[in-house]
Amino acid sequence: MRKIRFCIVLIKITFFTFSCAPAIENASHLPDSGNYLALGFWHGIIVPFSALGRLIGLDIGLYDAGKEMFSYWVGYIIALVLYLRVIFFFLNIFWHGKRG
Repeated sequence: MRKIRFCIVLIKITFFTFSCAPAIENASHLPDSGNYLALGFWHGIIVPFSALGRLIGLDIGLYDAGKEMFSYWVGYIIALVLYLRVIFFFLNIFWHGKRG
């Protein structure tokens, strides 16, 4: 029963993360909100899931090609820098854990 519950949760997480990825056919569609910084940040946060979906053959983009606003790219880059900081943090813990 525990494995079934794990699979259901994994499917839900996969669905919600892939469904938020920018679609290629909607590249020229602008959202109504105008909060491009948050939209770029969100697309930067889900970029690993988008890349995974792209690898398995889904027709999704890694970024929203229709967003040419500076604030969208600032949010996207902030999210990528956040990923790098988290990766370096865990690598640092792993490295110092092995040495000491």
